[in-house]
Amino acid sequence: ARGIHKSGIENVMISLGANGFAFCGDDGEYKVDVPQISPVSTIGAGDSTIAGFVAGIYLKLDLCDCLKLSASFGTSACLTEGTNPPDKEVIYEINKKVKVEKYI
Repeated sequence: ARGIHKSGIENVMISLGANGFAFCGDDGEYKVDVPQISPVSTIGAGDSTIAGFVAGIYLKLDLCDCLKLSASFGTSACLTEGTNPPDKEVIYEINKKVKVEKYI
């Protein structure tokens, strides 16, 4: 993630699957931990993760809240069958359990 960021990419997320993701950007490096779930489907989880991050930026959330929203969207997508969008209530509940830790 560091190398990709240093090459000029502003925001870099590296999926760690069930262990969340790593993020590297101008404001530092973060590890985002998600709650353990029993996934129904992982289809669209990565897309939902990015959608959550973009939604957070659109809503002008601070970076940690953008990362939490991102993880909440992606994790919630794993609790949804097929390509259906995650449920708003599930996103809200998952968001309470996401942990963001700054490395640098």
